[in-house]
Amino acid sequence: MSEPVKNVLLLSFGKGHLRNFSNETIRVFTEFTHAVASKKLANYALKDYVERVLKLPVQVDLGDGSNLEASPEWYGNLALPSYSIEKIRERYGLIGFSVTDEICYDDAVKLARELKTPNNKIVFGGNWVSAVAENAVRNQAGIIDYVVKYGGEKAFAGLVRGDAVGTIPNLVYLQDGVVKSNPIEKDYVGEIHANFPERVELFQSSRGCNNHPRCAFCSISSKGYSMLTPEQFASQLRHYIHNNPLLKEINIIDDNFLASHKWVKKCAEIFEREPLPKDFKLLIYAAPNDVTEDIIPALKTLQVGSMFFGCDSGDPDILKSAHKRNTPEDNIRATELALNNGIDVAASYIIGYPNEEVAQMINTSKNALELLKASQGKKGKLRLQCQILAPYPGSEYFNLLCKHYPKYKTMDSIDMGDAINDFQNIYFNDK
Repeated sequence: MSEPVKNVLLLSFGKGHLRNFSNETIRVFTEFTHAVASKKLANYALKDYVERVLKLPVQVDLGDGSNLEASPEWYGNLALPSYSIEKIRERYGLIGFSVTDEICYDDAVKLARELKTPNNKIVFGGNWVSAVAENAVRNQAGIIDYVVKYGGEKAFAGLVRGDAVGTIPNLVYLQDGVVKSNPIEKDYVGEIHANFPERVELFQSSRGCNNHPRCAFCSISSKGYSMLTPEQFASQLRHYIHNNPLLKEINIIDDNFLASHKWVKKCAEIFEREPLPKDFKLLIYAAPNDVTEDIIPALKTLQVGSMFFGCDSGDPDILKSAHKRNTPEDNIRATELALNNGIDVAASYIIGYPNEEVAQMINTSKNALELLKASQGKKGKLRLQCQILAPYPGSEYFNLLCKHYPKYKTMDSIDMGDAINDFQNIYFNDK
């Protein structure tokens, strides 16, 4: 056991690079404002959990780690305090870093090095570092004290209370030079009380994914699958809208909003009794195979204006090898259904799968063209995108990469450009 922490700073990092940290100041938010609504949803969830849900005697401030000298356009007219590196060292006993991707990980570590003192603890969390947690605490010993894998609410609360480190779930740390990984608990999912601005913002009604086994390229940092109840979903959505009537859109960042048709229909029943504002729209992510005729009325009631489909390939064998449940035919059918009902679609494809043949890539191109044909004259709009497969840490394809390039097994900082090139060299150097 250790002493409870009284002051905590949670820093968020998006894509971007920092400069000379010792000369910088950091914007600090003591309340949830429109300047932090999008990039800091995860950190506000932690703040909300310990302050409002658990009512712990702690002040949790939110800092913008990737916009140390942000433009006035980003912060609006807010009079936000700027804390020097020295002031942060003195004020906060626990400093958390939310790292979303590899691009900002190195910068987060550099800033952590500047902020680290014998009197504070540094904890990292987020999608990227969850996948390289053991390597991070080993390679960054003396800088990173803890890494939280997957959902962070329970672990964060334990650190704030000063619980014995060995009892805190999801925590990875060094003990006498040995990496320790505590048992993983299922993610907490609860309502977040916050005021959101008049721009597209983020909302999460579930964590994890119901696709088992996971897609082979997936590096999702969640344990199991957890979701709000329909009543909680409706309550939180109404809370956002009530606190900001100018809010027009919310992007629901669930990996698959349509994982449970029963759940979606129950949500729709609630909003049938008390409809959403007419000009309000939801943006959702969905698997094409889960888009069916019978779910369309519920989506209309929920005023879904746009759907993102992970089509991922137009070749059935590739889809099967990647553990995808959709078929090329699902891609076309789901797109037609959505567009016919005035719902915009963003369809995403991937090329560069292990041992993918040219003919299979052509099948993907043909499938995308079928979607394009299906979009002609429809109420909704179609956007197509394609990317080269990236073997992210935590994914099945990353494990394949490590078999051929063992150096990646012990790395926490990885140039994904190099990883992609190495992965493609394994399977495509003769093609």
